[in-house]
Amino acid sequence: MALRIPSNMRSKSKGFTYVELMLVMAIAAILLTVTLLVYNPLEGRARARDNKRINDIFVLERIITEYHLDTGGYPDAPDTLRNSHELPSASTISPDNSQSGWIEQDLRNYSTFLPLDPINDANYHYSYVHNGETYELNVKMELAVSEMSNDGGDDTGTYEVGTNLSLISP
Repeated sequence: MALRIPSNMRSKSKGFTYVELMLVMAIAAILLTVTLLVYNPLEGRARARDNKRINDIFVLERIITEYHLDTGGYPDAPDTLRNSHELPSASTISPDNSQSGWIEQDLRNYSTFLPLDPINDANYHYSYVHNGETYELNVKMELAVSEMSNDGGDDTGTYEVGTNLSLISP
């Protein structure tokens, strides 16, 4: 014996109405817009690159300090500005090679690689120079403006570390 559903209890609707679909789509669009306004993915990537830059500059500072402690001098030729996006000579293997990279010195005893800026172009790169007695490392940030302004250096447009923060002119 089959159960019979009275005709007044049967649902005639077999799907969603256009109004219901439009309401769901409007709510989804509002949530997506609010999410993008609160968390800007491009800004998040720029912050991640700035965090890597800060970490890398401290790695470079450690490499240079350890080299100086071991040898009594600084790596590379004095008064020669090195930039991570430029290769110093034809014998350079690759910019991040610690034996022959963007700093022209064999630094294999201190690191397996030389850090490179995440973008590493003419605008965003690492810079290094020494004068025989002091050194400076610079990096331009994308969003970390307060770090660049408050690092104690003479250039508010770059983040500077080292023993003499006026070697690289703004």
